[in-house]
Amino acid sequence: YCESGWYNTSSKEGKLIKNAWISRDSDYISGDTLYYNPLITEYIGMGNVYYMDSTQNLAFKSDYAYSSDSLNYSLLTGHAVASKIMDNDTLHIHADTLFNFKNDTLEYLLGYHEAQIYSSDFQGQADSLTFLRSTGKIELYHTPIVWSKMAELKGDFIDIEIIDDTVVNYINIYDNSSILMEVE
Repeated sequence: YCESGWYNTSSKEGKLIKNAWISRDSDYISGDTLYYNPLITEYIGMGNVYYMDSTQNLAFKSDYAYSSDSLNYSLLTGHAVASKIMDNDTLHIHADTLFNFKNDTLEYLLGYHEAQIYSSDFQGQADSLTFLRSTGKIELYHTPIVWSKMAELKGDFIDIEIIDDTVVNYINIYDNSSILMEVE
């Protein structure tokens, strides 16, 4: 659906403009403008981009999104947020720029510049982060801080493992480590 746009019947290329959205199977995408070229499997969203994959329980929001199925790569920038909907919570990852990569066995998300991560159990921030979705491992780089259960954790590098989509299994702090806790 859109209020304006065009479609090339030869190349199957199209551009949906103004209140554009596409829904198919378990995927839904919307934005101010959506461009797609199925021959090179390239998709671009501009302005208020939202994508939901209900099979993997993933949602993405940004001002600009680029995706290439042939390169197994996606980029989100401008108020970029990725959300992993879990059994009893939702894990949100925010950064200036988010990259999503896939290969045969791994799928991971990279967040660069002013990365933040938050759920009801913990919050964190760092200059950059990686999230390996297949293992639930999150790595925070460059001045990371994590807040969890009345504690503040700092170090040069922090990694977190989430198991069963709900439980923080561990948080490791490496080099120049400190933990501040409120004691009653």
